[in-house]
Amino acid sequence: MLSNPNFRKLDASDQWYLGHEFEDIYLVNLITLKSIELGSMYGDPTCGIIDKNDQWCIAGGEYIVIWYNQKISFITDEILKDTHAIRQIGSLKVEILTDPWSENCAIWELDIKSDTIRKLKDFNYYNDKEYTENVIW
Repeated sequence: MLSNPNFRKLDASDQWYLGHEFEDIYLVNLITLKSIELGSMYGDPTCGIIDKNDQWCIAGGEYIVIWYNQKISFITDEILKDTHAIRQIGSLKVEILTDPWSENCAIWELDIKSDTIRKLKDFNYYNDKEYTENVIW
């Protein structure tokens, strides 16, 4: 899997590699080289992170997929559709930025353990700006 030229990295740690082959998302154990298929979404995933302690991972794009406690869960809520970026803010919490060029762009907080979502603030700084790879949020 890792040698596949179509396999793209979302994040990596000493133990795990989170990536995708087109629309299919995988978590690969770098020690055993066994992969876990996390799911498939319409369009390539746009972002993903592995927990700093290698306990969970999350990937986003059309929806959110979470691997935690050896289980896979999905959050398909419309408010998180078109996830643009994810960053870890606590041992089991992340912030999620939805599409910065959409009218409904916002920053959300997600609790990995409970799958609870809380809106932190609207984010419309990029609404009238040209596309850029480097979104500051």
